[in-house]
Order: sequence, then C-alpha cells, then structure tokens
Amino acid sequence: MDSLYVWDMTYDCEQEDAIRFRDPVTDKVGFLGKNGNLAIRANYNDARPFYNGLALVVHDGKRVCADGTPYKAGCEHWSWDGKTALINRQGEIVADNINLMVTDHLNWYSCKIADSPADTTLHTSFKTKNNKYYTFINYQKEFKKWFYQQFITGLQAGKLSSYCFDELIVEGLWKQTIRKPYNKVAFTKQYSAVLQKKMGAVNQRKVEVFTVSEALNPYIYDSKNFKVFYTDCGDANEAKFPSFDVITSHYTTSHQLNYQEHFSFLKTANGYKLIGVALKSTK
Repeated sequence: MDSLYVWDMTYDCEQEDAIRFRDPVTDKVGFLGKNGNLAIRANYNDARPFYNGLALVVHDGKRVCADGTPYKAGCEHWSWDGKTALINRQGEIVADNINLMVTDHLNWYSCKIADSPADTTLHTSFKTKNNKYYTFINYQKEFKKWFYQQFITGLQAGKLSSYCFDELIVEGLWKQTIRKPYNKVAFTKQYSAVLQKKMGAVNQRKVEVFTVSEALNPYIYDSKNFKVFYTDCGDANEAKFPSFDVITSHYTTSHQLNYQEHFSFLKTANGYKLIGVALKSTK
C-alpha cells in the first residue's frame, strides 16, 4: 500500500496492463504489470499512463513550488522541473528533451514513424534518439478543422442530424433551466434552425469564439449511450474519445461580458458529434 501512485488525491488506474507505483525509498516512479509483477523499474521522477505502448516520463528533475522556488513542506502547488521523455513498454527512452507544452491533445493511437517531421497543421512530431520522428495527430487541431470546415458548412446545408450523437443534453443559462435529454431526431427538429443561426454568427465572426478541452462529465452524460466513452475506472477516456467545448461570448453595449453559450462535442468511433448545448435563448 505504501507504493501506490497517488495524484490529486486519486489512485492510479490500470492502463494497457500497466499501473504506476512510487517507490517510497527512492521517491521514483515505475510500472507494475497486470499480474503485479515489476514491468519497469522506478527510474523516473514522474510518469503518465501508457497509451499505444508509449508513456511520457520526467527524469533528472526536482520539485519546485508554483513561484519557482525549491520545494518545501507546506508548498501547496508544486510541479516537477526536469526533462520530459517518451518511453516504450521496455522502459527505454525513445525520445528525450520533449517540450511538455506540445504534448497536450495528442492522439497516441495515430503514431507514425518517419524520416522527417510532419506538417504542423494537424500534427505534432518528436525526434527520436535514432534520428527518426514519432508523429501524432493533434486532437484539438483536428477538431477545429472539422468544426469550421465540416460542421458549420454542413449545418448551413441542413445536415445537423448527421453531426449529432444519439443522445444530446440541452441546458439553459436563463433562470437556471434544468438539463433535458433529447434523442437525435427530437433535437434536430427543435434546434436545427436555432443552431443554424448561432453557428452562422460564428462563421461570420459576429461573436467571440474559443475552444477548450473539456473531459466528458459522468454526472451529466451518465446514460448507457455514453458508457463506452469511459474507462473501466469510470474516468473519461480522453486518450481515445476527447471532448471539446466551443464557447461563444456575448457582450453588452458597454463591452462587458454578458453571457456565454456552450456547444459540446465528443469524438466517437464515427467522428466528432454534438452531444450538448447550453443556451441562454433560442433566438
């Protein structure tokens, strides 16, 4: 029990027949196999789970407080200051000195090995130790391209239904309207014209828009239709099924933020689908 890997008051969950542990003596992290056997020795300051046989690790690091000062007892917010690397299932470093800032939103299952880096329009590439490149699709870049080039265009052509998930959640921002589930047919019938208008404003840049990665909320999307998008531990399976919120901001005449509306999307086996909206009005 003293070797359990805990982060943010949560125990680690097995991923690809591997689970992290922290050696209480060395304060280093390694991996156990599916039978509890030692799979990878505790050689790293920290590590993320395995996805498609690859995991990000931190080595040669030290804890630092949020203000950059050395870690000390009572430092509430801290992080690791070290080198980020990519390891395989044998614990071998295949790419080192990775910029951690570019590792978010990667589709680990899209990995390809090439002699040169890929176009950064949709991809992120890491140079390996043998001078090859591991290339991954960036989910967020992929989603934004799909949203503007397919969803909005298809919506204006009356194809909302083909971009909707089987079940959608509608929430109002006005007078705390209760969330209400819709099937795809009922939602399309009631909200097609509404979304055409609102997305038309987005397309014409009449409203301020930004996109955020938002983990699927098990307290909202809790029906059997969404069960496949969670891990066996009940967490959103963001590595395979990321979700994004497109948020539109609306201001008063004095340029003060008045309200925001949300349009939620989930990557499924059949592509990105609209799963929910939070609207102030249907006008």
